[in-house]
Amino acid sequence: MDTPQDHDRYADRTDDRDDLLGVVVGVDGSRIGLDAVRWAVAEARLRGLPLRILHAAPYAAGSTAGTRHARDILARAYTVAHRADLDLPVTTRHTERDAVPSLLDAAQRAQLLVVGMGGGERPQEVLIGSVALGVSGHSPCPVVVVRGAHRPPADAPVLVGVDDPATDAAALTVAFGDAHRHGG
Repeated sequence: MDTPQDHDRYADRTDDRDDLLGVVVGVDGSRIGLDAVRWAVAEARLRGLPLRILHAAPYAAGSTAGTRHARDILARAYTVAHRADLDLPVTTRHTERDAVPSLLDAAQRAQLLVVGMGGGERPQEVLIGSVALGVSGHSPCPVVVVRGAHRPPADAPVLVGVDDPATDAAALTVAFGDAHRHGG
């Protein structure tokens, strides 16, 4: 069940579930999640879209302390977004479902989904329980996986890997659009 944020001090506009969401970023309270927020703010600004910050909090179901914790995570993420761009429309939401289904649901109405992905040096450390991998192959919109605070320069090339241009046309379309937006 989705639980709308009822504290307007962390939202610049009202929450409308039928709205197209623009750029959606998933947060979990981690440093890498806040790096993803910073990346999403810059991309939302570049695209002229609002930002939705989403936190999956199944631990909050029926728990006042859990709900308070979820709101604290969203408040920190909102603060990071607001400090990065005072004029960007930002909304927050937490759900009481797991992260992957919550993000995929939001991706139905988003133009871009942004998630952070930590993990160690070994591939098996990255793959176990990865929300980023869980949404990447199933999202109806493009997905950006942020691996750290580093953001490439605006004029950096956009790379896309394709196997067959006929079947990978959507990836090519997104890559050309991103290259155009980023000055390439």
